[in-house]
Amino acid sequence: MFGTFRLNGILKSIVLAATLLLVLTLVVASAAPADPEQRVVFNKTASNATPHIGEVFSFTLTFGSAPTETETLQVIVIDPNPAPSYLDIIPDQITGGAEYSSTIDAVVWQGTLDPAVTLPHIVEFQMQVTGIPPSALAGGFVVNNVATMNDLADPGSLPEETAEASIRITALKERLPIILKNLE
Repeated sequence: MFGTFRLNGILKSIVLAATLLLVLTLVVASAAPADPEQRVVFNKTASNATPHIGEVFSFTLTFGSAPTETETLQVIVIDPNPAPSYLDIIPDQITGGAEYSSTIDAVVWQGTLDPAVTLPHIVEFQMQVTGIPPSALAGGFVVNNVATMNDLADPGSLPEETAEASIRITALKERLPIILKNLE
């Protein structure tokens, strides 16, 4: 009888230890980031997904350290003009500490991502639609705009960090009144 009691006590201890290990594993797994390699959060939006020729619209970049990041990062964000023949970046309409680089026809932000700062960096810039390829007059011209982020202190240390937004440039369809003239 003494041996059975001792065996039951050991089994109970093993079951209890296994249960605690399982609970601990579940808690740690749920606290882990979805992508352990993700060091930054980087998003991009367009104010108008279907701008017409002549219209001005904006792109907004939002970025910062991932919630799990512990190191301060020195980064550069580059958002090149994706269609220089049909879009113009408006240099004096860039906010958020970014600048226009005429050398590469891009919006560039360079600075520090501090994990202690919970508010994201926001860069906004405006573009004007200057044209559309003749072949795209009927269906529109899709432009995929991709911004990249790189670590200046340790190039290549960030996994490929990009943020993208697509727009479809369309021709403005105006209906002009038809004036009939007397043909006599």
